[in-house]
Amino acid sequence: MNDSNEILALPHAPIAEKSLLSLGMQNLSLIPRAKADGIDDDCFYLPANLAIWNSLSAYRLKFPDHAECDMSIMVQDANLDGTLSLMGGPGAIAELWGYAAGAVRFENLSHWAEMLREMKARRIAKTISVEINEAADSEEAIALARKATDALAGALTGKTRSRSATAATKSFIEKFIKDSNAGEIPGTSTGIPEIDNASGGMREGELWIVGAKSSRGKSVLMLQVTANAVANGKRVAFFSCEMMCNEIVTRLVSYSGRIPMEAITQPRKDPKSGTLKKIQSAAKMLATYPLTIDDSGGQSLDSIASEAERLRDQHGGLDLIVVDYIQIVKGIRGRNDTRETEVANISGGLKQLAKSMGCPVMTGTQLNKANSPRESEAIIQDADVLLFIHHDEDAHGKKDDSAIHVGKMRNGQRGTVLPLVLDGSFQRFVTKF
Repeated sequence: MNDSNEILALPHAPIAEKSLLSLGMQNLSLIPRAKADGIDDDCFYLPANLAIWNSLSAYRLKFPDHAECDMSIMVQDANLDGTLSLMGGPGAIAELWGYAAGAVRFENLSHWAEMLREMKARRIAKTISVEINEAADSEEAIALARKATDALAGALTGKTRSRSATAATKSFIEKFIKDSNAGEIPGTSTGIPEIDNASGGMREGELWIVGAKSSRGKSVLMLQVTANAVANGKRVAFFSCEMMCNEIVTRLVSYSGRIPMEAITQPRKDPKSGTLKKIQSAAKMLATYPLTIDDSGGQSLDSIASEAERLRDQHGGLDLIVVDYIQIVKGIRGRNDTRETEVANISGGLKQLAKSMGCPVMTGTQLNKANSPRESEAIIQDADVLLFIHHDEDAHGKKDDSAIHVGKMRNGQRGTVLPLVLDGSFQRFVTKF
């Protein structure tokens, strides 16, 4: 197949491409308007039109006071950067100037922009359908399907970021009424009164981060919140990048059944039939809860998001997502990126996951010697709620009682200390008397 046939192989609308570009040349203020309407490089399928679009974007940045494009300057700049021949030469630019007939109006722009987004969506669908057919396995096919869904939604919706004051106020009133009727707290309860009273519970779109040094109770607190949520009918997706599924269930059974961890992990030390019955009873109860556990190895932010979306679609929504924990999530690092950048991207990605899924996301982070999140300060910025588990030490370095310090709380007071201590035997934080 030759190059011209390849160009014509996918859906495109040359009239719409030329018309929108012509409008932009005659009125440069329409360029940012087109971008706000969802027009980007991928909306231009023909190489010459894409080159002109990029040239117009650069022209407007270079001459922000120009109302319209000066063709002589545009030709000169294109000749200097070597793109003039790709555009089709000076004649093609001059022809394009007068291509759009009639007045230069926003209504015309919106019409052509909608058509270009439609063509872009059709190209995405056709391209990814081929990729799905050629996928190596079902996991890759699912990832591609998710990619296609996101891309198609973005291509078709256009400008949806802004809300009118009417729409924003209506949304506020609806949420306020919902929160008012929610009971004692507007958000999802953590099951720990001290935390609920300080925060008002976990709200939609919030990122909760539990910080602690190694083996100081991060997982315990996250599993305690998980256990309380599912026991109250909340659907929770738990992603473990460290513990295996059996370890997670062991801790949940210990917490839910009030059974000492040692009785489960070392059953020969406590062979009582009564203990076995309690373990079986707690396990059977746990099996009925709306909980899913993913302990897959090498989990990335993308794989977590993909599985969360699958579960949301399967069950009609999620009430809480728990990821244990940030520093073990596999990130994508560019050639010039640092580990700090990689961790910051993961933290920011989890915040965006909370917003896109419409539920709180809880995760953990390790603390350094200065009791700050390891490897990236961006974790503090991304968090809506930041809880630090600190252990006091005596003069001999022996750990004393734990306490939970509120490092950040968007809907409450920061800097407070919650009187909670870790009871490792029963996998829970309890009130310190």
